[in-house]
Amino acid sequence: MLTANQYEGIGRFTIAFNEIDQVVEVYLPLLVKYSQCTLPASHRNPRTFHARVTAFRVALELASTAQELAAAYAGGILKILDRAEAIAATRNRYVHAVAFIDCQTNTRMLQMRNGDAAPDEKQITDLAMESAWLARNFAEECESLLRMYLDMSRSPEELALLTDAEDYDQAGPGWE
Repeated sequence: MLTANQYEGIGRFTIAFNEIDQVVEVYLPLLVKYSQCTLPASHRNPRTFHARVTAFRVALELASTAQELAAAYAGGILKILDRAEAIAATRNRYVHAVAFIDCQTNTRMLQMRNGDAAPDEKQITDLAMESAWLARNFAEECESLLRMYLDMSRSPEELALLTDAEDYDQAGPGWE
């Protein structure tokens, strides 16, 4: 009952948002492992996006309390999680909607939990792009945080070897 563009837009939005959820699922156990924090039992095995984000926030708070350097990464991650949670409500309205045509006005509509609405193609497209951006930046922030933990666990000798190897890689083989 929707146009091809509307179906495609909702699909893109859904998949892009699922990438954010995937980042939470991948990095939550890694954050717990490398920060050596213990999540309260109520935050283990979360089943919903909101529950996973809440568990991630708790793990990040525990990590930041235990390690001052982790706190430097927390602000950016928390901003991304705030925005993702705000987008989640709109995503859920679109994903759980039922499409129909209003025969009186001959308009394509969505029956949503909070009432009927015409699909807003611009909003859908904008949220799909924003969700993809958030997922990418969220993963990068989490990766930086985990690298900090990995670097802290290495000896000075290991770090020196890694720095030498990075310098070699950047310089290239020297062939011309």
